[in-house]
Amino acid sequence: FIMASSSPSSDEASTATPLSSSLWYFSYGSNMNVLQLRSKNVDPSESHPAKLPGWRLVFNLKPVLKFMGHQGNIIPDAHGCVHGVLHHFTAEQMAAIDRLEGSGVFYERELMKITTYDGRDIDAHVYVAILPLEFISEGPPSDRYRTILLTGATMAGLEPSYIDWLKNLDCTNIVHNKERPKPDIKDLKVWTWEEIEANNNASAMMGYVFDISSIPPHVRSIMKRTTSRTPELRLVMLMPRREEDQAAPIVPPTKYEDLTPDQLTFCDSLLQCMEEDFPIL
Repeated sequence: FIMASSSPSSDEASTATPLSSSLWYFSYGSNMNVLQLRSKNVDPSESHPAKLPGWRLVFNLKPVLKFMGHQGNIIPDAHGCVHGVLHHFTAEQMAAIDRLEGSGVFYERELMKITTYDGRDIDAHVYVAILPLEFISEGPPSDRYRTILLTGATMAGLEPSYIDWLKNLDCTNIVHNKERPKPDIKDLKVWTWEEIEANNNASAMMGYVFDISSIPPHVRSIMKRTTSRTPELRLVMLMPRREEDQAAPIVPPTKYEDLTPDQLTFCDSLLQCMEEDFPIL
């Protein structure tokens, strides 16, 4: 995303403006979607369509789990143009977005020039992926992610050709195999929660413990910090949501008894995905 100064006049375009009590933020990903922002308790005071010439939107951030799909990033392209939404935020709201976007972990800022649809040029900071090359490769986004982008682009009135391009993206999605049995627990080590939490290479899912040592260390540490003893309860937030439901706050269930039948099926699907990606310890 792009963060611009709080006064988007063309006269000030040649000079970057320090952060102040309010500022502008340009998103080319999920945060184009105002409903998605509101579900994160961030509500911009203004939103305007804009574009970044000379760059191209790609999906080249490898997912931790394959079903999550590749995440958005931008790369230089002399003939490309990234379209997105310019939001007006307070500094506190921008700090919240920084935390959500993984500022300093997944992205770093570069100063670039963006152009609003009404022709104003603005110097702005753009977040570009900083992961090592072995974790960068183009692949399909998830259908859920594509739907969020499409909703945001449509609501903001982005160019029809850009919206059509988003509609035609190849996507991936989680598939539940009803016939697939759960892993055999015979001869498996019985772990305590204390052992799991002390082991940086271990992660629990649906009662099984998996070896996640293949995940990049900095990503693995984030997973260990942000997941609870019941990570699948948080991961149900990744379930596809209908467009009319996107404005509702995303609140994970706190116990298994609160899971709906659809959420239980989704958790079984997560277990199948973990089996495919990681060995059981």
